[in-house]
Amino acid sequence: MTTDEYSTLMDFLATRFARMDARFDAIEARLARMEARQDVMEARLEAMEARQEAMEARQEAMAARQEAMAARQEAMAARQEAMAARQEEMEVRLSRAEVLWESMRDDIRRVAEGVMAVNERLDRRFDEIQVRFDRFTVDFGTVQLDHGARIEALERHRGRRGRRG
Repeated sequence: MTTDEYSTLMDFLATRFARMDARFDAIEARLARMEARQDVMEARLEAMEARQEAMEARQEAMAARQEAMAARQEAMAARQEAMAARQEEMEVRLSRAEVLWESMRDDIRRVAEGVMAVNERLDRRFDEIQVRFDRFTVDFGTVQLDHGARIEALERHRGRRGRRG
């Protein structure tokens, strides 16, 4: 090979290597951009994973809350059933009490009527006793008057005897 050929070959190879270097630089620049993108993507992925973990924790908390709510609803349903049963029992008792009250009210009315009849009879008896007592008082008053007159007569008689005496 001659020097010119060698020089031409070297120029040719230098151009080729320069192009290859430019391509490698471009590839390295692309790789650097891709690595930067990859780093950004990894950061985003890590952030997404953290968000996903937070979301899973929230879901678990929500599931626990739902379970607690379900338990509370069951307890409330049981309380409502118990209250409904108590209300039915109270209604039965109340209706029985109303029936009892109605029968007692009739009995009380009858007893009151009987007491009133007894009171009327007692009033009549007391009136009779009062009339008898009034007669006794009149009779006793007459006896008292007679007795007073007799005492006066006796005293007059004694007074006459004492003067004679």
